[in-house]
Amino acid sequence: MVFFTCDKCGESLKKNQVAKHFYCSSHSYSCMDCQMTFDRKSYSNHLKCISENEKYGGKNYVAKENKGEVKQNAWTDCVQKAIENVKEKKLKDMLIQIKDFSNIPRKEAKFINFLVNSFRIRERDLCQRAWQAIDQQVKKLQAESKPIENGNTQQNGSTEKNGSTQQNGSTDSPMKNGHQQVKESAENNVKNVEKHSVEDRGLNENESKSANEFKWKKSIKRKLKSAEEGTMKLKRLRKEVLEEYRTTCQDTEMDEDELKEVFVQKLGSAGVVVEGNFAKLV
Repeated sequence: MVFFTCDKCGESLKKNQVAKHFYCSSHSYSCMDCQMTFDRKSYSNHLKCISENEKYGGKNYVAKENKGEVKQNAWTDCVQKAIENVKEKKLKDMLIQIKDFSNIPRKEAKFINFLVNSFRIRERDLCQRAWQAIDQQVKKLQAESKPIENGNTQQNGSTEKNGSTQQNGSTDSPMKNGHQQVKESAENNVKNVEKHSVEDRGLNENESKSANEFKWKKSIKRKLKSAEEGTMKLKRLRKEVLEEYRTTCQDTEMDEDELKEVFVQKLGSAGVVVEGNFAKLV
């Protein structure tokens, strides 16, 4: 998730909030991470920014693979493929509208809530069709990555069902019926999906629990109270609060973008005023 600061009023904005902030009449917005300035058109192309570890880690720093980011990128690719395959104009327009969001939910219930709350879409049937269009692309991708083996293949060294062997000492594999293989493969896929669903559900519950248990507002206020005149650079404040969060909730699986998003949400309700690149306690 990329965050911007309005160069006119200093308000912190998530990427999807910038367009709604045009009423401020500001013509430039700065990225909170890299400090680069963008106009009203170019900001939408700033999809990803360097992390604090990459920025301060030195030239030998090697970034670790972000599993959450990999999953989200794959999901966004499926959204793009759904746009290419959908014929219904209304559905296509809606998918185009959401594709630039960097954190589109990957669970059906959360996805529909996302459309209802963020885009004010009241047609639940349209939301369902959007989910089905994306889910269809996900299933195609899974099918392509797990091709079913041909039922007529044989392996050297395996024993035939009737127990007979070849003269050269090697044995033929049982000739499984193709339909039986398809059935077994489908059953295995269902088991894998169920297993991952249970794991994902447990993971999401743990993430939510960790984020809710951490005292965000107290941490933010404590950092600002210890700073001179109750003022601190916004990036430094975020870095210190997130470090405290990771120390307190060591079992969390939330990625950097998700943590930044939560921080921005808590910042607004903690009685803190953001002026340019600085946060000040009221």
